[in-house]
Amino acid sequence: MKQGPSIKRSLKYIGLPLVLSILLLVVLLIVLANQRTLELNNLETRSELQATLFAEKISGKLNALEILLDSLAQQTRLMDLSTREGEELLEHTVRQNQLIFSEIEGICILTPKGEKQFSSFYHESAALDAMRMDLTKCHIEQEFSFSSLPFTDQEVHYLSLSRSIEDASGMIARIVALIVCTDLFHEQLNLTSIPGIEQLVVSDSEEAIVALWSSSARHSGEGPEYVNAAPGVEETTLQAGIRSHSQGGKLYTTTSLAGFPYTLTLKVDIQNAMASYDKALTISFSFLLVMVLISVIYITRLGFEVARKEIQQEEILDSLAQKVQERTVALKRLSEQDALTGLPNRRRINNLLTEEIRISREGKGVFSLLILDIDRFKLVNDTYGHQTGDEIIIAIVELLCPLLAGTGTLARWGGDELMTLLPGQTLCQAVDIAQAMRTRIEQARFPQNLHITLSIGVTQFDHDESDVTIIRRADMALYKAKDAGRNQVHTS
Repeated sequence: MKQGPSIKRSLKYIGLPLVLSILLLVVLLIVLANQRTLELNNLETRSELQATLFAEKISGKLNALEILLDSLAQQTRLMDLSTREGEELLEHTVRQNQLIFSEIEGICILTPKGEKQFSSFYHESAALDAMRMDLTKCHIEQEFSFSSLPFTDQEVHYLSLSRSIEDASGMIARIVALIVCTDLFHEQLNLTSIPGIEQLVVSDSEEAIVALWSSSARHSGEGPEYVNAAPGVEETTLQAGIRSHSQGGKLYTTTSLAGFPYTLTLKVDIQNAMASYDKALTISFSFLLVMVLISVIYITRLGFEVARKEIQQEEILDSLAQKVQERTVALKRLSEQDALTGLPNRRRINNLLTEEIRISREGKGVFSLLILDIDRFKLVNDTYGHQTGDEIIIAIVELLCPLLAGTGTLARWGGDELMTLLPGQTLCQAVDIAQAMRTRIEQARFPQNLHITLSIGVTQFDHDESDVTIIRRADMALYKAKDAGRNQVHTS
């Protein structure tokens, strides 16, 4: 054994795993990168859905409060607040509604001049006074029947929802206002459904904060971060009224509140949101990398051993290859070919029949089966000898094969019986072929000037039967042909 070829073969076995391993790692990196891109897109989609859900919940809450405000306005219209009974009735009504709506911090009744006629708000402040003045301007100067004004008091965000009440002359007699702590809306929102949510801001058209919920300390001093188109935005998408863009490792999603002039902004930290996915991705890639390295080491060591043994085996295999090939050809011929006619023998036709049954049961077609018997062949053998009988069988085969012309397979079933497998042929088509075969033999000349005829049984495969039952039915059809006087074709 030569050392040079052994080293060369070893290098071949070592180099191939290395190349395949590098290609595999590159493919894995590409796949994982694509998967992470898809996950980022999914994060954006989930953020948009979450923002829409939040906006719907907040809009629903504000709509409910607006309906409550209308109800309070109607009730207040009928109350005489100049009397003690009227004030007590109003106070009772206010307390009932504050128990139902926990986010209502107070209910105020104002005069057209902005003076407080009634208030259940827990304290007075400059911010509250400024809000009352702004509220009065909206209803008196701007003639709004309904208004919603945000204001901040002690770093807590509020929203005043107000409705003006007119007297019989059409003049504004009172202004009813709900003071709502919008930060309490947080209790009705599930801000943990998406990992990495840092901030949810509701703001008006002038970027005044209506509501602010943050995962960091409430009094951090940070203002809301808006998603107005600006230079430096890494990626922006706009779909169905929802705008998303990523900037500085943050994902911002904005949408409007239905029925109210406010915009909701959802801020998500991409790194935190993707942390679990990135961790799983890193673990998966590390595991695959370790497995690839182990495989490379194992295959490399195995390559040296295989290369060493390969040369030894080649010498043995080369010497045996020719003998094995010759024996294989001989065995195949003996096992599947009839020695007299060269046709497929009983074993071969049985295998073909089994395969055709499988194909037919899979719904891929039909097939028919013919069994042919030489009439009074025993008498020919007894009278003229087996040599003449063999010559007649060979002559019959030579006459029948051209008739099939690739339509089916003619095989020697045994003795003077032949079998024909006709894939794709129905019973009617098979009968026509059988009649043609019978006529060809009847009209042919044979050794010793003998007149030879065939009896043929024909059947079509039924999907519920086996190879045994279809052969039995073909045999029964053959017996019918024999009993009817021979030289006939019968079906079963």
